[in-house]
Amino acid sequence: MIIKYLKRNKGFVLLFAIVLVSIVLSLTIGISNVVFKEAQLTVSGTEANNAFFAADVGAECALYLDKDSFSPFVNSNPPFPLDCAGVSFYNPSSSFPDFGFTVFGLNPDGQGCANVTVTKDVPFPGGTEIVSKGYNRSADSSCSSGSNRVERELFVSY
Repeated sequence: MIIKYLKRNKGFVLLFAIVLVSIVLSLTIGISNVVFKEAQLTVSGTEANNAFFAADVGAECALYLDKDSFSPFVNSNPPFPLDCAGVSFYNPSSSFPDFGFTVFGLNPDGQGCANVTVTKDVPFPGGTEIVSKGYNRSADSSCSSGSNRVERELFVSY
């Protein structure tokens, strides 16, 4: 009688072990998926922060250059190079009332950049609007392209 009982329940332990291993494997895959997504979110947050930093530097450069009585945004052909964030550059687009420049070499890796546009006499005479588009990385100093780029834009009006 005991031998008959043991013969009928031989595969139970194997089935129980397979079910237990399947449950543990499912939990491990689920936790690994959550950890992977959290790592991706951390990286994208860092890249967005770098893009915002670049946009902020571009806006601050424009504000700094415009505060001076020798503002390059009043004359359509500034006779001197602009200097901001350790970069000297001539105003590449200078036709009153729209001015634009690019600040590059930003962020800890030196790949960040910002395209800045300054418009005078808007939204009222004597007013100024600054649009600074910051990027976390750029393929070149023109700030025109790059892989895995994140863009952040700041708008200042006064």
